[in-house]
Amino acid sequence: IASTGAAFAAILQDAQGKQSIQCWGLDYYYYYYGVTTPKLPEGCRIISIASTGYAFAAILQDAQGKQSIQCWGWKEFGGTNPNLPEGCKIISIASTEYAFAAILQDAQGKQSIQCWGSEDGGRTPKLPREDKIQYIVGEIKIEP
Repeated sequence: IASTGAAFAAILQDAQGKQSIQCWGLDYYYYYYGVTTPKLPEGCRIISIASTGYAFAAILQDAQGKQSIQCWGWKEFGGTNPNLPEGCKIISIASTEYAFAAILQDAQGKQSIQCWGSEDGGRTPKLPREDKIQYIVGEIKIEP
């Protein structure tokens, strides 16, 4: 389950294992808070869900194992789908009030961070060398 502060989104699974996302809450600016329930690609698995203050993002995986991120809500604050590198694995996703950030890993194991949303919080950082990203609660540690 995730919340924008004004709306909620939850991952549901029926008895046959089919997943969906259900949204509810304040629809003050119509779709801006993400209350509309997104249409997901057929046969995808929902890995996780995150939210900014105004949008939601779900990590999806298809039957072949290809991952993607689907976003909905207020476009200026993360409600648009990011352009991910082809074939990347999504390690994790996090958010601020106005933007999302995802840790990605390519086929060679090289990791990167991609951000999207408001320019205030959605700028993608440049990482030194070919460092591995290790997550620790409250900070990102870069190790050589």
